[in-house]
Amino acid sequence: MSKRIVLVLISLVLLSLKGITQSDTLHIYYRGLETKILDSTEAKIAKWAKSLNGKKVDIEVISYYNDAQFKKYSQERCDELFIILNRKARELINITFIGPKKGAKSQRSMADIVYTYVEVREKQAAENAQKIAAEKQAKEAQEKKLAEEKKAEKEAIEKKEAEEKKAAKAAQEKKEEEQKAAAKAEKTASESQKEAEKGQGEEKKKKKKEEAEGSDTKTKEAKAEEEKAEKKEKDTKKKKEDKPEKEKTEKPKEKKEAKSEKEESKVEKSKKKEKKPKEDKKKEEEPAK
Repeated sequence: MSKRIVLVLISLVLLSLKGITQSDTLHIYYRGLETKILDSTEAKIAKWAKSLNGKKVDIEVISYYNDAQFKKYSQERCDELFIILNRKARELINITFIGPKKGAKSQRSMADIVYTYVEVREKQAAENAQKIAAEKQAKEAQEKKLAEEKKAEKEAIEKKEAEEKKAAKAAQEKKEEEQKAAAKAEKTASESQKEAEKGQGEEKKKKKKEEAEGSDTKTKEAKAEEEKAEKKEKDTKKKKEDKPEKEKTEKPKEKKEAKSEKEESKVEKSKKKEKKPKEDKKKEEEPAK
């Protein structure tokens, strides 16, 4: 793209070089449609060549015609001028163009020798080259700047997109982690609830079992109590039935035992009485000693 622009600029400069370069024109006049160079015209050309003072020039030799039927006369004039110019200033001129050119009716009786000093042309060409180089450099600098700006903008967009992508990924990962944590917590809670329900169920079963066992125990105890009460009642009834006979057999025995106890009591009392005078006598003898 940049090379194409530079080539276009160079082409425009080269095309407009003629207008930019400081050129002069030597006018040659003819009578009617004559093509032969007059002596006065040849002297004019010789004087012009001398005025160049040895400086080289680029020339364009142009003969005008206003109608196609007069073009051949213009060409003949150019051929004659070519001969004269080479005779008078061969070492100084560089013919860049020679030939007929369509012009106005007023130009039909004239020809022009447009000349440009090579030194000036070269100087202007160098200036133009420098200008082109400067324009090219400025253009390249501008393009480089634009490219860098585009690159920086692209990098900034890519960086932003990467950061957004990274942030979105991080957010997605965080969301997934939260979902996993929530699912895990829910699972743990569900398991805890199941364990609790299982524990409660087992406890209820145990309680029911204990209640059932307690009920059986109570039933057994109640039955045992009933049996015990019945047995006690039977024993009491039997005792009541056996008491009169026992009293008949036990009363003589009690009387005998009571009599025996009275006799023993009397013997003990008599022993105590016999013992007491002996102890009193012993006490009386001890102080005397």
